[in-house]
Amino acid sequence: MNIREISLYSVFGGLTTLISILSYKLFLILGFHYLIATTLSAALAVMFAFMTNRMYVFKSSGNIVSESIKFLSGRVGVFIIETILLIILVSWVKFDEFYSKIIVTIIVVLLNYIYSKFFVFTEGGRSEE
Repeated sequence: MNIREISLYSVFGGLTTLISILSYKLFLILGFHYLIATTLSAALAVMFAFMTNRMYVFKSSGNIVSESIKFLSGRVGVFIIETILLIILVSWVKFDEFYSKIIVTIIVVLLNYIYSKFFVFTEGGRSEE
């Protein structure tokens, strides 16, 4: 376990989460349906997360095209899980849209870290420290 990596992921993951939640709330305020709001907020967060994870967290020097495709693929998979969980909480359980997003975000952050660590920014593409 790399403490530096986890610490940096926590900082940039926190910023990514903040971008996701605040933009989601903004899109809700603007009148967007919660599924459209979560799609737009996820797109913003994914762009920020890829660059910060690549440059600062995992310090990757691997092929950016290959990594971006793997990263985006993983994020799409996690986004599908996020969307299903939001539908369950908001439409079926009738839980608040904003608080549902916060609950689901905890699961999303964990899944994204695991996927990025083991499938996207692998040891072979990391720069030496």
